Amino acid sequence: KLSTIPIGKGMAGIAAERRKPVEMCNLQTDDSGVARPSAKDTKVEGSLAAPLIYDNKLYGTIGIAKPVPYDFTKAEIDLLMQVGELISKKLK
Repeated sequence: KLSTIPIGKGMAGIAAERRKPVEMCNLQTDDSGVARPSAKDTKVEGSLAAPLIYDNKLYGTIGIAKPVPYDFTKAEIDLLMQVGELISKKLK
């Protein structure tokens, strides 16, 4: 939806800033302020934003969402980070 990620804003921006995944079990009920208000319009619940990093350079972020509340496992998060590294390697 966005071509430029505002670093430090929203899930993607915070994942980019921290250079690590940001997860929400249920985006619809979250009141932490991490997700942007418009994110609730998507009607997704379980969500994860991960940075795309290769050779210590940030190339963007990737997001995964589910229509139900969901806690991503460590294995799923690790796999997404590996996929993100492969994508970033192709973008360099």
